[in-house]
Amino acid sequence: MLEGNSDVDAIVHLPKRPSIRDEIALFTRLFRRFDLVFSTSPSDRSFGNTLMAGGRRFAVRPPMEPKHWWKRLCPVRTLTQDGSTNVVEQNLRLAELAGIPRIPIVVPPHSADAEQHLRALLPFNFRTTPYCVVHLLPSTIYKRWPLREWSKVINVLRNAGLQVVLTSGPLPTDVAYVREAKASFASDVIEIAGRLSFGVLTTLLKSAVCYLGPDTSVTHLAAACGTRTVALYGPTNIRKWGVWPCGYQGSEPPFTGATQVEEHGNVLLLSVPCRCPDIRRVCNVSLAFESACMRTLPAELVIEQLERFLPCSEESGWNQNAAFSPS
Repeated sequence: MLEGNSDVDAIVHLPKRPSIRDEIALFTRLFRRFDLVFSTSPSDRSFGNTLMAGGRRFAVRPPMEPKHWWKRLCPVRTLTQDGSTNVVEQNLRLAELAGIPRIPIVVPPHSADAEQHLRALLPFNFRTTPYCVVHLLPSTIYKRWPLREWSKVINVLRNAGLQVVLTSGPLPTDVAYVREAKASFASDVIEIAGRLSFGVLTTLLKSAVCYLGPDTSVTHLAAACGTRTVALYGPTNIRKWGVWPCGYQGSEPPFTGATQVEEHGNVLLLSVPCRCPDIRRVCNVSLAFESACMRTLPAELVIEQLERFLPCSEESGWNQNAAFSPS
């Protein structure tokens, strides 16, 4: 997500499960090297890295529990994690602790060769052909929307004269899922799963008529790009993890989940209220399986809202009326 960001000089990559050698290398690289240090994650590991890096330290921490007693003793100014505050607003408040003015802009990544890469990859001119980007897969299975519902929406987009482009992350399982899904869609649906960096994806999203996807990083990226974004949410804390619309200046969460249909700026968020405080215990749903509430979000609602939300034919150059007229 930081690809091509002009404000970033270097990125230190941390493995998910670091070895002793990895930890030593990290210590050598970070120890007392920085004047100002922020931790936007409440994890113990992130908090420890903040201590190690030195300088003025600022960190998000979880609500204080007995197991977090040691964090009170550390020379770190903290902001308590709040489940009712959007994560972008949370990070802005963390910066304010250090005296940094608020700039509520989510900066998309950038790739210098994105144009060339897309022209070589796509079988159409993405600068002149109206198209929609569809991202089927979130990072966790319980946030998925059923393929049968996706198929209905994709057919509507195709009937409107929009080229549909399927994307996914680079994991082999994600790529395999999207390729298998494509086999059940119309033959003119294009699949480029796992073949785009975030920087190239930014360019693809900015030229799209619209984007559709579940609660995933690409949905947040589409919103930051200013693309008309349709976000499908289920068992998620929407106040905290809801999409941040491009240009949004408020301090309150842009989306709350109070109603099934919410719109702010370039984002339309459709959700199915999840009343479970802990989906793994109350809903009896494993993170490895689709959740019941996502299966109750009907494609008909998404299609109805698309008709209202998407740009008119004159603005976008595609035949919206053909998509939504009775068959």
